[in-house]
This record gives sequence, C-alpha cells and structure tokens, in this order.
Amino acid sequence: ILLLNRLVSWLDVALAAAGSPCPVTLPTSPNGYSNVSGTANGANGGGSSCGGSRPSSPRMQDDTILELGGGCGGGEVIKPVNSPPPEKVKCVIAWLYCFLGTSFASLLVVLNNDRVPQQPPLPDLFFEFFPQATLAFQAAEMIVLYLLFLLISIILLHQHRWILFRRVFVSMGSMYFMRGVFLYVTTLPSPYVEKQCVPPVENMYEVWVRVFKLFSKMGLSVGGENYCGDLIFSGHTVSLTGLYLYIIEYTPSNQRLLRSSTFLLSAFGILLVLMSREHYTIDIVIGYYVVTRFHWTYHTIANYPALHSCSSRYNLLNRNFLHSLVMFFEGNVGGPVPNEYASPRSVLSALFAGYRTLKTTIA
Repeated sequence: ILLLNRLVSWLDVALAAAGSPCPVTLPTSPNGYSNVSGTANGANGGGSSCGGSRPSSPRMQDDTILELGGGCGGGEVIKPVNSPPPEKVKCVIAWLYCFLGTSFASLLVVLNNDRVPQQPPLPDLFFEFFPQATLAFQAAEMIVLYLLFLLISIILLHQHRWILFRRVFVSMGSMYFMRGVFLYVTTLPSPYVEKQCVPPVENMYEVWVRVFKLFSKMGLSVGGENYCGDLIFSGHTVSLTGLYLYIIEYTPSNQRLLRSSTFLLSAFGILLVLMSREHYTIDIVIGYYVVTRFHWTYHTIANYPALHSCSSRYNLLNRNFLHSLVMFFEGNVGGPVPNEYASPRSVLSALFAGYRTLKTTIA
C-alpha cells in the first residue's frame, strides 16, 4: 500500500509537471525515498524564469540525474533528426542477426517436435467458451502476409528506409531468439487433439532439411507440415502485433483509416489464432507482452539521446541487453526518425539503378 501510494504521488507530480516548462528531477533523500523538485536552467536559480536552483555541490558522475524533457523555452525538446545517417552496413549486420535468430528458432521447433508429451490438451478458459474454427489459422496467416506487404511498401516509400529495415531485422531476430528459448525450455501438449504432427526425425540430415523448409516458409503452415510443441510463445501473435506497431510508428498520424484498419486486422488475426486452437491463450498473452515491451523499449532508448549515457545510476535501462543492442545499431541516429516519404517513381528509379550497378559489378 505504501509503494502504491508513493507511485500515485509520483504520477500526480508527473502529470502536473507535464504542463510546466521546467524539467523535473528526482533526487534521492536520506530516507531512501525520492523527493520531487524543480530545477532551473540558470546557475543556482539566478536569472531563471523556472524558479528553484540546482544543487550547489557537484555530484558524482554516478549520481547524474537525467532530464528527459521540459526546458524553460517551452515546446518540444525531443525532435525528429534532420538527415539521420542510413548506415547500410549496419542494416546488413541486422539482416544477418535476423537470419541467425530465425534459423535458431526453426532448429528448436524441429527438435521440440519430438519432445511433445502425448497427453490431452491443458485446460484453457478461451476453449471452454468458443468453438474451434478449422480454417481460422489459414485466414490469420493471410492477414500476416497482407500486413507484411503493407509494411514493406511503407518502408520502401520512406526516405529513411535503411534505418527502418534495420530496426525490423533487429526486432525479428531478437523475437526469434527469445521464442526459440521459450518454446524449448517448457514443452506443452498440443491444444489441438486431432492435429497430425510430423513424424520424429531419424538423423541430423533430416533435421537440417526440415529446418531449411521451415525457414523458407517463414514459419507459416503452408505445405502441410505441422510441428507440435511450437507453442510458447505465439509467433503469429508476435508477427501480427509487431507489424501493427511498425505500421503505426512510421505512418503519419492523420492516416486514421490506415492505422485503424491495421489495428482491427491485427486484433482479428490474433482472435483467429485462438479460435484455430493452434495456441493456448497464455501463448498469445506472452507473445503480445514480449513484442510490445521490446518495441517500446527499443524505440524509447533510440529516441532519447539522454538514455544513451551509461554514467547515471538512475538510468536503469542501461542494465538491459537492449541498451547495448540499441547503442550499436542506433547510436549515431541521435533521436526520432522523421516520417518523410518519396514518390513511387523515385523509389523504382533507385531500385533499377541499384540493380544496374550490381549487374555491372558482377560482370
């Protein structure tokens, strides 16, 4: 109750400070709690319109307080960066990272198929109230392919397409690395009683053949091969939610029809995955939680240069593995990427020019 009361107090102060032009810092008091105080941009409060004063004694580097917003001048502090560097080499590295992640997950899916316990499905509250829909899973995969095509089109038309491709590759690689670990450490019985699983593998050559087939199909169920044990967490939920997050992140806010339809399709696709009984409800919940927290944390660190510093002990995000990942791939961006677009004609001209250059280099 005390912690909840403290959290509510912090939220009240944060909401009150949101309309104030002065930054808010949270210095730690001797009793271990944090007191909220305004800070000024002037020295010791002199000549500042914000009021208050900065501490007169110098702080240790480890006690540096991060100020992420505000400012006596008013207006936005964090603005889109003008002409962020594309860094095409890092995009290639991100693609390799994504390739390794998807290969790792595909390998563990194939191996985990032989470890599935032969027992009835676990109790699931959703299954008790909703009947199974036979073709729901194929419909969900069609939605995934449509949203993927839509996102690729948006990225190709974006002025900073190399940065967007890089971020998508990093997100996909990280999700597949985590998904491979999750599904292998805890193997659940299949939620679909009549599902015909592929037979066990007999040698390592057959393992790698199946990995290649699964990788080439992007984890989709086309081709008739059904792998059991591919449960925690739902890859289709990760795809549907992640595609939605990237589409609304890099489209103008005035495109309400596009953003709303993307949300409805994503939500409907997740519902179809549940109705198909290819996944338990917990698979959906964990998949949604993991992909949203990864996306929001990654973009928050990338958009706020103040969070790039490791010198403050108040920046607990630098203890996250994501901090090192963002610093490598996004350290030179310097802030939010502006949503600027090129005409389709210029994009096609650039693609043809790149193709001719590649052809001339090979020849």
